[in-house]
Amino acid sequence: MKDTIPRLIDLEYLIQGLALMGDSATFEELRLQLINVSRRRAESQMDIPRSGYSVVRRLNVVDDYTYWSNAKDVLIELINLNLVVPAPVPSKRNYVAQHRNRRYVLTESGRTLLEKLKQDESLFRDQLLELMYRRHGHLRDMIKVLERNDIFIPIYRLTGRFDDPHSVDDKSVIHDAVVWLQQKVEGLALPSLDLGKLWRKLADKARNGQGMPKTNLVDAINENIERDVIGAYGLTFDNVTFDHLCRLSQQMHITNYGYLQDEGAAKRVIFSTAEIQDEPVFTIKRHKISDYEEKIINILPTEIQSIGGPFIPIYHLRTLICHRLKINNEVFDYVVQRIYAGEYDIDYQIILLRDMPGLLPPSAYPLRVGSELYFKIALVRKKEAMS
Repeated sequence: MKDTIPRLIDLEYLIQGLALMGDSATFEELRLQLINVSRRRAESQMDIPRSGYSVVRRLNVVDDYTYWSNAKDVLIELINLNLVVPAPVPSKRNYVAQHRNRRYVLTESGRTLLEKLKQDESLFRDQLLELMYRRHGHLRDMIKVLERNDIFIPIYRLTGRFDDPHSVDDKSVIHDAVVWLQQKVEGLALPSLDLGKLWRKLADKARNGQGMPKTNLVDAINENIERDVIGAYGLTFDNVTFDHLCRLSQQMHITNYGYLQDEGAAKRVIFSTAEIQDEPVFTIKRHKISDYEEKIINILPTEIQSIGGPFIPIYHLRTLICHRLKINNEVFDYVVQRIYAGEYDIDYQIILLRDMPGLLPPSAYPLRVGSELYFKIALVRKKEAMS
């Protein structure tokens, strides 16, 4: 059976779609529910300098086709997981009107899982993960790769590599990128990465897009780097599928990902935060907060010092420590919030600032304490604070 990774923006869409159905729901009812879910999510993030406000603004003007493709994706996945009785869904926008009032019905498995959601949401999410794990080979493949090693994807940037990046010719940029990548992959142990093939692909891209802005060329370079690195890890899917899998598995609290600084350059890292055993019985062992409180407390001063300061971006520190300890973001945030509240008997305290560092990179977000958002963090030893 061909693997079809769900093009879901958010795992919550799938959960809310199942919860809405009860016994059944129309395509239109599901579409409107997803608009409400997205609006509530965006409104809760409007104070984060990224994309929340634009989503809210866009959803203030909706029509009969807003989020139709999201509703389609949710239904396709529910059908694939045998939670909804198979029925036609609109494949194109032009066909939405034909399906708007079509009613979709839960299977017996769907009704059983929905009852589990009402009784024990944690167990429900584990059972939903098992269904997706067994249905999607690409998801299993990525999880098994992450059991053996983290996935690192170098990100090429022109900044600091040329005196005048805009005047350098495309061929020089591509040559520089391939030489740079060769240095990076040697440290990532990716012997199957074919740099010659990458060079030829990028050269063709540059010839076909002569005169294109340098930002477009750099984007093309990074897109090809990501695709080739994914393949070097033995994964056989494209960039879009990879991005969806990273997001979904992070929301399931079995992986995490973010951006790290590597000698002035950025790299994307994806790593496992749980142990999954699929035989003889499917089990998940996640990394619990109680197992990592002391570790985070002990490592925090060293990692803050390694980044430099005095005040550093919280999202940078979060990714660094989560990767080091192989934990999810929520574990880090919980412990830092308690340190800030003075709930631990330790020899330091932290100071949080609301100063925004500009637009946050993808997957990054500030620390929320109550209704306040904090973007920067510093550490002070208690003896120093008293003197």
